[in-house]
Amino acid sequence: MIIRDTHFQANGSEAVVQEAVVTSEARPAGPIGHSQRRDHVLGLVVFLLAVIFYVGNASQPVIFDDNEGLYAGAVREMTQRGDWLLPTNNGLPRIQKPPLTYWTMLGSVSLFGMNEWAIRLPNAIFTAAWIYVTFLIGLRLRDAAHGMLAAGILATMIGVFVFTHLVQPEPFLATFISLSVYAVIAALQEPGRQRGWYLLAWVSLALGALSKGLHGAVWPITIVLTAMVLLPSRRAALKGFFHWSGPVVFLALVAPWYLYMEARLPGFLQAHFLREQVSAAIDGRFDRETLSIPIWMFYAQHGIFFSPWVLFAPAAFAAWRQFPKNKHKNRPWELLWLWIAVTFLTLSFSNLQDYYAMTSWGVAALWLAAAFHPEARVSRWFYFTPCLILVVAGIGLLVFSFFFKDVLAQGSNHIAPIAERDTFANALGGISLGAWQEFLPLMRTAGVALVLGGGGALAWCSRARSSRATACAILTLTMVVLCSLATVGFRIMGPNFSLAEAARAINVVATPESMIVCEGAPHQSSSLLFYLDHRVHWVNAPSQREFAVRVLKQGQELYLNEESFLREWESPRQVFFIVEDTHLAAWKDKLSRRTSAIRVLYHNGTRNVLVNQ
Repeated sequence: MIIRDTHFQANGSEAVVQEAVVTSEARPAGPIGHSQRRDHVLGLVVFLLAVIFYVGNASQPVIFDDNEGLYAGAVREMTQRGDWLLPTNNGLPRIQKPPLTYWTMLGSVSLFGMNEWAIRLPNAIFTAAWIYVTFLIGLRLRDAAHGMLAAGILATMIGVFVFTHLVQPEPFLATFISLSVYAVIAALQEPGRQRGWYLLAWVSLALGALSKGLHGAVWPITIVLTAMVLLPSRRAALKGFFHWSGPVVFLALVAPWYLYMEARLPGFLQAHFLREQVSAAIDGRFDRETLSIPIWMFYAQHGIFFSPWVLFAPAAFAAWRQFPKNKHKNRPWELLWLWIAVTFLTLSFSNLQDYYAMTSWGVAALWLAAAFHPEARVSRWFYFTPCLILVVAGIGLLVFSFFFKDVLAQGSNHIAPIAERDTFANALGGISLGAWQEFLPLMRTAGVALVLGGGGALAWCSRARSSRATACAILTLTMVVLCSLATVGFRIMGPNFSLAEAARAINVVATPESMIVCEGAPHQSSSLLFYLDHRVHWVNAPSQREFAVRVLKQGQELYLNEESFLREWESPRQVFFIVEDTHLAAWKDKLSRRTSAIRVLYHNGTRNVLVNQ
C-alpha cells in the first residue's frame, strides 16, 4: 500500500486516490511475501511507539486500591515466599484469577525490583502487544494504512489508556483473544497453512484462559461457532478449527496449574469456576465484592471510553458504505462484527463492570479507522464538525481554568468514601468541585493541546482528501499529550485511591508486635498489601468472601467484629486503626469509652490512621 501525504491540486487528487486503491488490492490475501516486508516494519514501529508511550507512563501513580493492590500485594508475597504457583493476599490463598498475570509481574520485579514501575511494566507491554495485533488484523483484512490508523486510535482511546494504566488482566486477555481471532482470519485466507494457524489460535486461547479465566477461550470459540451457523460459506474452512490437536494443546497448557491447585487446595476448582466465573457470568455470584453497573450505563459509557474517536463515527459509517466489498470478499471482516456482538451480548447477562468489554475494543478501532483511510471519499463536513468540537472543548477548558477558577475554589472539597467510588462514574461523581483545584494547570495544558491538535486536524481535512490520515496522526499525537496529562492526574488523586503513604507512616513507627486494623472490605484498602510490612486485620468485613476462610477454615482470626477489635484497642499492644472520614467521629466516640489514648497518626485522602499509644 502506498500512502502519499503531499499537497495536490484538485484535478490531481482523484488520481492519487485511485493509485491507493490499485496498490491496496495488489496485496495478496495469502502468505506474506517480500513485497510486504515494509508493512511489517511499520508494524514493529507501531509496537515500539506503543511500548515507549505506555511504559513511559507506567511509573505513576502509587499502587491503587482494588484490583491493582490485590495483584501487586500478591506478587510481593509470592516473591517473599519464593512461591510462583500460589498467589496469596495477606497470607491467604487468592484463587480468583489464574497465574499468567502474576507470572509476568514476578519476572518483572525479579529484574527491576519491587516498585510501581516494575509492577505495571507487563501491563504496559501487553497493552502495546494488543495494539500491535490490532495493526496485524487491519493489515491482513485491508492494508498497512488501515492497520496503522486502527492502532493509533486504539492506543489513544481514553478508556484504553485509563483501564490499562492500572494493573489488571484485561490487556493480557485482550491480546490473546485478538491473536486468536487473527489466527482464525489467517487460517481462512491461507488454506495451505490452516493447521498451523488454528494451533496458534488454540495456544492463544490457552494463554487467555491463564490470564483471567475460561472466557478467554469461550469467547473465541463462540465466535467461531456463531460464524459457522451464520456464514455457511465459511463453515467448511472453520471446521478445521476443531481438529483434535487444538483442544489437546489447550489442555496441555491450561490443565497442569489447575490440577496442581486442586491438589494443594482441595475445593479450589469448584470455588474458582463456579463462584468466580460461571456464577459471575450469569450475574448470580452471591456476596459481591464490587458494584455492578446498570446495563444502560455499561453501553452509554462506551461513548466516553472511545473518545475522542467516537466523534468520527458518522464519517466511519459513510466510509463503510463505500467499502469495496467485492474487492475484499476473501477477507472475513464479518468475524470482527461477530466478535464485538458476541462480547457485548454475553456480557449483558453478567455482573457488569465498566471495562468488561474492553477485549473487543480493537474492533471499534478497526471500524473507526475506515473514516481516515485514503480510500474514504467522505464529505469534509464529517471531519470539520468533530475537529471543531475538539477546538471548542479546548477553548472551554482554557476559559474555565483562567476565568472561572473561583468556581472550584468556592466548591466543596468533599470526596466520597472509597466504598462509594467503585465504578468509573462513581469515581468521578464522588469527587466534588473543590477537590479538582489542583487540576487547573492540567486543564490549561489540555486546552492548548486540544486547540492546536483539533485546529491542525481541521486544517489538514480542509485540504487534499489523502491528508485525512495525517489528520488522524495529528489527533493521535494530541491524545498522547492528553493521556500523559492523565498520568499526572492519577498521581494527584493518588492519596484518595491508595493507602501508600499511610502504610509508609505506619511502617516508620510500628513494632513487630503491632496490630494494624482497617475498616471495611479488604479490596477497598488493598494497597496496604503492597506497602505495609505487617499483616492486616479487618473490622466489619465479610470473611466468607475468602476461599481460605470459607473452605480451608484458615484466616478467620484476621476478621474482627467491633467487640473483639475494641478489646485489642484497650490492650497493652500497639494498635493502628484505619478509618474513613465519614466514620471517624463515631469511632472516636466508641474508642474513647475504652481508653483516652487516641492519636491521629496520619490523614490520607479520605482515610485516617489512629493509634492507641
